[in-house]
Amino acid sequence: MIKSTQKIITAILFQCGWWINIGAAVYKLEIAATILTLIIIGSYLFFLCPKNSRLKELMIILFVGTYGLLGDSLLNYFDVFKFVAKSNFIPIWLLMIWLLFAMTSGLYEYLKNNQILTFILGAIFGPLSYAAGLKFSLLTFPMSWISIAILAVVWGFNFNALLYLRKKIYNHIKLS
Repeated sequence: MIKSTQKIITAILFQCGWWINIGAAVYKLEIAATILTLIIIGSYLFFLCPKNSRLKELMIILFVGTYGLLGDSLLNYFDVFKFVAKSNFIPIWLLMIWLLFAMTSGLYEYLKNNQILTFILGAIFGPLSYAAGLKFSLLTFPMSWISIAILAVVWGFNFNALLYLRKKIYNHIKLS
């Protein structure tokens, strides 16, 4: 369990990283944003995480980053959304946002036993993040409201999956 001050700093780091990556995508500064994001994640791991949980937090970040890369690449492939920069995979700025999102998993521990509320929150706030990409002309929703509905369902499950992964890593992986 992380302390209140650590939670606030983690939330601020996530928001700063989110805006850095969105701004970088708009202004074509992805390399600089990637470096800054890795610095944010490194700072989180070395200054905010207790020493005995750093490896577990890194595992969560890497698992969730991989999940986001593959999942959003599939959603892109099936035209749930399309990136302005044509690619089969998600752009680097979105991968960095996935890594930052994984970093915040400890903020949501209070939801771990309430899957319905977790689903509802994921279904609301997940699509809102993609809507920001739409607002900044970074992606489109080819299927309009159907795209948003699909994202809502996917993110309802994603949010629960994040908390499940965190619980499994912390309860079942013993690192010495």
